[in-house]
Amino acid sequence: METQKILSIREFLVAYDVGEFNSGDIDTMINSGWHDWFCEDSELKHRLAELVVSLCQLLPSTKIDQDKCYVWFQNCCPVAGELYDEIRIGELVDDGKYLWCIVPHDGHISGDGESEVWDIRAMHVDKLDEAVVSGQWSDVVAFFKDEK
Repeated sequence: METQKILSIREFLVAYDVGEFNSGDIDTMINSGWHDWFCEDSELKHRLAELVVSLCQLLPSTKIDQDKCYVWFQNCCPVAGELYDEIRIGELVDDGKYLWCIVPHDGHISGDGESEVWDIRAMHVDKLDEAVVSGQWSDVVAFFKDEK
């Protein structure tokens, strides 16, 4: 496998739109930003398509600089619940700080399928143990559109 080039969010979306990630093979999925997963490899392409739709609903946002941030994806396996996906956003510059963890649909039984946003910076500094947004997907979109 060749070394993955980290793309800005804007570059990622252009690459996605022109079909660079249309192949479902593992190398392509890793290059698209999949970092970790518990689902079947064959599910990644479909999951990516759904996550890209979710990501695009958050843009443009003053909280996400499409030219200075990158995106990657995780498929999580809770002890009690169903597999669920996360959108992670980090900075391309500085020390590559992680900024946001966005959960379109929580798979934990206790999460009741809610959507969440975690401010990773606050988690490291304040040891934040709850999401900055928790509720419906529309609440997450409103937060990034600066409506909350």
